[in-house]
Amino acid sequence: MLDLLFENLKKYNISPNAFYALYCTRYSEEPVNINIHLETRVLQKEGFLDRDNKFTEKSISILREFSKYRSKENIKKNITPIDLQFIEKYNELFPDVKLPSNKYAKSNLKNLETNFKWFFSVHKYSWETILQATEMYVEEFEKKNYMFMRTSMYFIRKQEPDKSFTSDLANYCELVERGYTPPEELSNFSIKVFKNE
Repeated sequence: MLDLLFENLKKYNISPNAFYALYCTRYSEEPVNINIHLETRVLQKEGFLDRDNKFTEKSISILREFSKYRSKENIKKNITPIDLQFIEKYNELFPDVKLPSNKYAKSNLKNLETNFKWFFSVHKYSWETILQATEMYVEEFEKKNYMFMRTSMYFIRKQEPDKSFTSDLANYCELVERGYTPPEELSNFSIKVFKNE
């Protein structure tokens, strides 16, 4: 499969370092052992990024090719019996309701298993962090009557129009690891107005 990856790099005339920089930008990962500023300038010069560092059609094409490679090669993490127990706990954090999107908040466990295989192939968060992040997410949307809330399946992984995948769960896991706590709602405070005599 590495041969396929290098063939694609050659096809798009992009160096491994420049591609790695593009990959890290797309999947919000911290690059290591490369000069990211230099590689970003190379990506702009070669037409993979525009002047505002936004993806061009050229970069979307190579990332789409790579996502096919990733799906074949990397999504092979075995889900253990312990993982299955945590997947059930994860699903239980979602409410037993139909969301305003007309979809049920809880998803089928098999679909969750598939999405978690992908998640663990890309992200390295612990189950403790995942469950804390999920609880934060559900509580946040409960206060909004679940408006625009994702189902338990799509919270883990959602496919974008360019066929790449994003994860709201990963974003919330990052918040948990940074020690973020949601602010208190303003409704918890009372404001007294005194009239001047």
